[in-house]
Amino acid sequence: MRSPLQPGCCCGLCAKCREWHRQIAPLNAPDRPIASLSDKSYFRVMICLTTLGLTLVMFSFVTYLADPLNAVVNYVLTMSEGSFIFNLWLKPPVPVFLKVYIFNVTNADEFLKGGVKLRLEQVGPYVYREVLEHDDVKFNLNGTMSYVPKRSPLMTEKLVLDTSQGRGLEDRLIVPNIPLLAVASKLADQSFFIQIGFSTLVNYIDSKPFEQVSVKEYLWGYEDPIVRLASVAYADVVTFKQLGLLDRMFDAGLDNVTMNTTTLNIDTYNGQSMLHSLNRSGGMCDEPLRGVSEGVLVERNVQRNKTLYVYRKGFCRTLGLEFERDEPADEVNGNPGGLRFVIPAHAFNATLNPEHACHCGKKKPADKGKCPLKDGLSDIQDCYYGIPAAASFPHFLHADPSLFDKIEGLSPDKEKHEAYVVIQQKLGIPIGGHMRIQTNLVLKKNRFVKRIAPFGDMILPIVWTDLTFEEIPSSLQWMLDLCLKVAPPLQNGFIFCGAALGFSMLLAALISYLCVPIASKPDRPSPVESRRSSKVVQVLTAEELMRSRTEFSVAV
Repeated sequence: MRSPLQPGCCCGLCAKCREWHRQIAPLNAPDRPIASLSDKSYFRVMICLTTLGLTLVMFSFVTYLADPLNAVVNYVLTMSEGSFIFNLWLKPPVPVFLKVYIFNVTNADEFLKGGVKLRLEQVGPYVYREVLEHDDVKFNLNGTMSYVPKRSPLMTEKLVLDTSQGRGLEDRLIVPNIPLLAVASKLADQSFFIQIGFSTLVNYIDSKPFEQVSVKEYLWGYEDPIVRLASVAYADVVTFKQLGLLDRMFDAGLDNVTMNTTTLNIDTYNGQSMLHSLNRSGGMCDEPLRGVSEGVLVERNVQRNKTLYVYRKGFCRTLGLEFERDEPADEVNGNPGGLRFVIPAHAFNATLNPEHACHCGKKKPADKGKCPLKDGLSDIQDCYYGIPAAASFPHFLHADPSLFDKIEGLSPDKEKHEAYVVIQQKLGIPIGGHMRIQTNLVLKKNRFVKRIAPFGDMILPIVWTDLTFEEIPSSLQWMLDLCLKVAPPLQNGFIFCGAALGFSMLLAALISYLCVPIASKPDRPSPVESRRSSKVVQVLTAEELMRSRTEFSVAV
């Protein structure tokens, strides 16, 4: 294409024309960008940075909302046949120890003479490991499962004895004659002829208010003439011929329990969804069992403002545990920490706890609607062959001070005698605790059995137990470490790093777009802008051409 001619020249090939062309022609030429990157390379880099950045940010956001770790934990802790939590529950590996403390009488003869308090000496602990198995497990179509819990005690190598006093299982203690005192108290309200008949029997067999037995006999059974006679006369009720405290505790028969597989709470117990008992007004108390836990597992993600209800047949009732405080983690022992729930001080107080009205004793006309039992006691005779017995905290902790009027040697201590359990909130697994309960005889005055006259209207402690679990087995420890220590930081780290990297890529793309020279941008103006640009270029070219013509003419 030929170059434009200078004014007054028609050849366009002479030296003057070429000089004019060198100076003026570039003004007519359109702008052409000189790119530092090719158009295609720049476009690919921008698309890759933006796409990858958005992907990482969105994936991190979805991970934060969906919480896949929680989904995995939910799957692992779903109660189904063969699942991890099922095998853990079927035969719990958590070592549960039963510590038994017996009250030995040190002034039996002086007490029977009258005028002095009964002096008790705590002996123990005697430690057994409680082995729990769940048999005959069946999954039902309505989201429940049925099973038979079986508990049995095994003597453990961790038996703790008071070596300073030479205590052992074969050592002999002086303890109350439970059959004599219980039956005499039970018959205190019966007719004259029944009480005279029993008094005659006691004198005939020469039954004493105190007996000297070994620790092993006291816990696992010893022969007593009253028990032997009762097993013959009332064979349907008294199915044993020897009386032992732990023997009766662990020989409570087989129970069929149905549990909700979602909440892990009791649905029915021996076909019943309610516990029935008489309240202090003589009416029937219906205490719900549905929604109550057996204590092996509890509902996950339990809240601090919730009361945990636990049922165990030996308690003869449900017990509510209230949140007390957060337990810190113990890195040395591998304890992850959790929520500490306690049986509150008012649990056995009908004045402060209306629910206790169903467990403060059966009404008599003389009671005039008041609880027969004093504050701090809970009636359990329906669960122990009708023997007048009551449960309390050890050493009458939080109980009516008048209970100490006829007894000495007890020293209630909140730290030693409180009952509590520590729950790992996320998993719903008990990881520690002490369930401490004392068993007492409720003795009434029997004016026909003279040899037990000093025991009239007395609450007599006989034993207290501490069901404790403090060690976490390795089979459960790895699960706790994985769910609480390893997986959460990994997931949170992935969310943070993914989001940070994604935002960095988006920022890099934005900075590249704003800061790289225009020449490197593959801009393609619209047709309208192109026409406007052409007009400007044409106008400027015309002006320059006029100026150049004038300057050139003058130069010539």
